[in-house]
Amino acid sequence: MLSRLRESVQSLRRRPRGALVINTVLAVVILATGGITYVLVSGGGSANAAISTTTVERGTVLETVTASGNLVPTTDVGLNFTASGAVTAVDVSVGQHVAAGQVLATIDPTSAQSALDTAQGNLAAAQENLSKAQNPLTAQAEAVDQDQLAQAQISVQQAQTAVTQAQQSATTQAQQDASTVSTDQAAVTNDQSKLTADQQAEAEDCAGDASASSSTTSSSGSAASSSTSGDCSTDESDVATDQSTLSQAESTLQTAEQTQSSDSTKSAQTVANDETSLKSAQASYNTDVANEAESAAPQPAATISQDESQVNADELTVKQDEQTVAGTEIKAPVAGTIGSISGAVGDYETGSTSSTSTGSSTSSSSTSSSSSSSSSSSSVSGFIVLVGLDTYTVTVDIPEANAASIADGQGASVTLEAQSGVSMNGTVTSVSPISTTVSNVVEYPVTVTLKNTASGLKPGETASVEIIVAEADDALYVPSSAVTTRGTTNTVTVLKNNKQTTVDVTTGIVGTSDTQIKSGLVQGDKVVLSSGSSTSTSSGFPGGGGFGGGGIGAGIG
Repeated sequence: MLSRLRESVQSLRRRPRGALVINTVLAVVILATGGITYVLVSGGGSANAAISTTTVERGTVLETVTASGNLVPTTDVGLNFTASGAVTAVDVSVGQHVAAGQVLATIDPTSAQSALDTAQGNLAAAQENLSKAQNPLTAQAEAVDQDQLAQAQISVQQAQTAVTQAQQSATTQAQQDASTVSTDQAAVTNDQSKLTADQQAEAEDCAGDASASSSTTSSSGSAASSSTSGDCSTDESDVATDQSTLSQAESTLQTAEQTQSSDSTKSAQTVANDETSLKSAQASYNTDVANEAESAAPQPAATISQDESQVNADELTVKQDEQTVAGTEIKAPVAGTIGSISGAVGDYETGSTSSTSTGSSTSSSSTSSSSSSSSSSSSVSGFIVLVGLDTYTVTVDIPEANAASIADGQGASVTLEAQSGVSMNGTVTSVSPISTTVSNVVEYPVTVTLKNTASGLKPGETASVEIIVAEADDALYVPSSAVTTRGTTNTVTVLKNNKQTTVDVTTGIVGTSDTQIKSGLVQGDKVVLSSGSSTSTSSGFPGGGGFGGGGIGAGIG
């Protein structure tokens, strides 16, 4: 029996992680010493009352969701960036065969990475605040804080120096550019003045030449005409030279003005970037100063609770920003051939979901029936379209309460009703923004593309899709029936020396049968189950029904 349980745990750990919260799966099963114990405890009355207890255990807690759909052979997959930005690379060409996981195209990740860096910094600060609130400040920790404060101050000074240097450089560059423009402008003015003077001389000399040529012929008149004609020719040559010189001077001035504008823009951007860095360094320094000023005594429970909430919120932000960074790349979900590329380097792309096309299918959640049908192949669109894929998709309907947790790229495990023991990995490739309503329940179609297809698959086969959305390794857990919730407070009744004591606990992952305990209990504590509970199940183990009402071993062959 131990061998089969270990195989079940290993099977779960090999499954891909995804999104959605419906079932909590415990990767460690309570054995003899961790089973349900029935004890007699002295109550407030004269008689002893039978109560049900269990032992706090440690293991891996998983949250999963299952939904059913039907296999549909995939012909085309339209792939898009899920983040927005300018395309910086297209690494494939039409007709090229690509492997699963290969990077196909990239957009500028600078903005997304900056947001992630900020979120990770905020999370680190929140975690530090929580740690300080939970634990008194030691002399060693205080020394570390002083060093950190000094480093933060140095960072502020360096950032201030960078801003000052950038401003000085901008001023110097502006002065140089202004001087160049002024010099070139003076040259243009001088050349213009010279051109005007030479044009006036040309007009006068050439006009005199015309008059002389029409006068009566005489020996003295011929000499005057020859002299005037020579001046006119010289003036025309001077004017042509002046015009060429002026044109060059104007071109030089235009280049200088363009350089001045470009340098001004670059300098302003450099100053702005350095000022942003200064603000960030100053904010970090201010945070360190505030932390240093905090009391070494543990904070009130309300403060600790607020800090825990902040850590949870920052963890969610980091997760979302990580998905955004991942969305700056298009990766092939499966092997295939590039059918089309609709963009190029330099294009600005707005994030959108991917799509698949070959047939259509209907699906249902795990509590209702499902069916499938195929239609003729229809074209799909995307920044990149993969065609001729030897794979399948499964489309399942997810209730709106859970659909917000689903995102492209999340993993899934797919099993077939007609092929026992066949398990395939998949990836979420589409989350439809268009809902459907079935029995007054709003649902959103989610498409999973299989990564590894087993032999003998048939279109339309019923498939069960399981998506892992949360995991807590090496976590304490108890049956959910042992936890009592009133408002925002969770408590557990601990049995020790035949006496029951109510203990406040902090919970984590909560499933249909088990709950993760983050604080308040230790491994081995005995806790009392609620009235009427006589079992402790570990839901979600493949191939078994958990522990039934018969106690340890029920549901395990």
